[in-house]
Amino acid sequence: MTWVKMYPGIEAHDLGHYAVETVLHFKHAFYGMVARGSNIEDFELPRDKRPDAVLPKNLHHEALISEHLVNLIMVKAQTMEDRMDIPNQLRSILNENGLPFPENLTEENMEKIWSAFLGLNTQWKQLPIGEIMELEFGY
Repeated sequence: MTWVKMYPGIEAHDLGHYAVETVLHFKHAFYGMVARGSNIEDFELPRDKRPDAVLPKNLHHEALISEHLVNLIMVKAQTMEDRMDIPNQLRSILNENGLPFPENLTEENMEKIWSAFLGLNTQWKQLPIGEIMELEFGY
């Protein structure tokens, strides 16, 4: 079991990871790492105190791609900017960082990610205090 104290806004970021990783079938990103034994709190530590497995230089490309994509989604959700350019922005960021563009990030899958992200956030906001929200991963 692993957990971390939630700060306002972090739940949306984590739900974004769920949307991205499940739609794109990423097995080596944040939730895949947790499923294989990484502790959530390790990602919150200062870089010099993190275990080697969660240092950016040691992360699988899926983890890095997922983080960039989730961050773009978060910016678009907060600013209400047009989300249609997310794949182009992601492609540019990935090129700058020598990372591959996910072949399955089609326009259709981007819409699935966005829809899942919005739906999950709505579910979370409507969750009564003291209740839990469970998500399945299929790992």
